[in-house]
Amino acid sequence: MVRAPLATGPTALLDDGTVIPLAPPVVLGRGPVPPADHADARPYPLDDPSRRLSQTHLVVGCDGQGAWLIDLHSTNGVAVARRPGDRLATVEPGRTVRLPVGARVVFGGRRIEIR
Repeated sequence: MVRAPLATGPTALLDDGTVIPLAPPVVLGRGPVPPADHADARPYPLDDPSRRLSQTHLVVGCDGQGAWLIDLHSTNGVAVARRPGDRLATVEPGRTVRLPVGARVVFGGRRIEIR
């Protein structure tokens, strides 16, 4: 398991066990570039053997209200299950979606859980 520095606020647990702090926001994809409206986002490149992950897929971060994400008009979309046992629901591209602790996010061939 990879250990990340201690983070304040919500974090994302990547499917490989990596913990990603969400402040500042991170932009995920095969070769992500921060979008203009989140220029402070840290690029976080990911491998995806399924080849369903977009170059710049989504941005995820947190603020005073908790974690959030935005699908950056990815080719294969983003789906969220807000609570354990919930079915995955597709996220509308470009719309900010609030994520409670425990939410699961599936994008491309990868997934994260909000902690």
